Amino acid sequence: MWRNTWRTVVQLFYVAVVGIVFMGLHNRLETIVVALFGIVYVAVRTVGLQLTLMQRDFAIGVQRELNVIKAAIVPGFEMPRDGTYTEMKVQANAPIWFAMVGLAVISLICLANLFLAFAS
Repeated sequence: MWRNTWRTVVQLFYVAVVGIVFMGLHNRLETIVVALFGIVYVAVRTVGLQLTLMQRDFAIGVQRELNVIKAAIVPGFEMPRDGTYTEMKVQANAPIWFAMVGLAVISLICLANLFLAFAS
């Protein structure tokens, strides 16, 4: 529970920093440039997090295949139940989904400020 609380606090801190930065901007050009940098930041971080998920799924798939081979070679080897892999995914997903939600909020703030800057 404390890990999730900490992750939530960290994401709220990031969102607060972005909000403070946008409140401190003085003209339209600054707002556009910072909003575009924010969108690029969100895109890069999202790609990195998605690659992390992909690598994790690949590693779990390789482990499954190694267990199948091990079961065929080693007498008495018992295959782990399928729920083991699901539990591994759920445990590994928690920090990534907290970061994804934080990035989604930051992207919405950046897009809103960008559209408001273009509208004015």
